[in-house]
Amino acid sequence: MMIFYTILAAIGYLLVGVLWGYIRWSRYVDEELAYYEFERQRYLNLHRIRGVDIPEYLVFEWRNYVKQNERLRDVPPKASDFRGEIVFDVLVWPLAMLLSVIYFVYTTLMRQLVSGYNKGTTKKITQIRKDLKG
Repeated sequence: MMIFYTILAAIGYLLVGVLWGYIRWSRYVDEELAYYEFERQRYLNLHRIRGVDIPEYLVFEWRNYVKQNERLRDVPPKASDFRGEIVFDVLVWPLAMLLSVIYFVYTTLMRQLVSGYNKGTTKKITQIRKDLKG
């Protein structure tokens, strides 16, 4: 009976890993697509194009821009290019989850610290500007 529970636990462990890997992959793809759309919109704004379509006369230039940008060039990402990361997420999901949590806490903390530093700097610069203006 013990072997049955061991097999069941192993299957459960792998199912959680597959689910975790799928969630991480989906988030990664969403982030890459958002980056692509951000760069595309930035490109349109740079050329003062209203709307969402790249005009025919700029298509060649846009494709060239994409080819020069390594991150844009790989959109949409292919799962086959990330086999190692996916296997890591599936087989060592507790560690992958822990690393994700640590990364999230670190980036959130750094964002808060930088925001606080910027507010302090802005406050001091505002006082200097007031002093020198009069």
